[in-house]
Amino acid sequence: MNKLLEPIVLHYQKKQVIQAIEEFSELIKELCKNSKGKANKKQIKEEMADCYIMLEQLKMLFEFNSQEIEAIMFNKIKRTLNIIDQELTQKVKKESN
Repeated sequence: MNKLLEPIVLHYQKKQVIQAIEEFSELIKELCKNSKGKANKKQIKEEMADCYIMLEQLKMLFEFNSQEIEAIMFNKIKRTLNIIDQELTQKVKKESN
């Protein structure tokens, strides 16, 4: 996919940062609509695709390594799972008292 995105990143350069912000805000808007009861899964999927494209372009623009990002993601997921584990442990303790 990077080969397809490369000419876009080279052509638009830093303008893609603003484009990414716009795409992320469109996803946020659709998620807000959905949380209020609108059946808009198709629109959410479309906006997610746009955001994935923009994330790939941002990786290229800022010269970020995919493996490094994945390692950061893994650590954040582990941290969240630990928080959930702590919350569940506290809930069980409260219920047993």
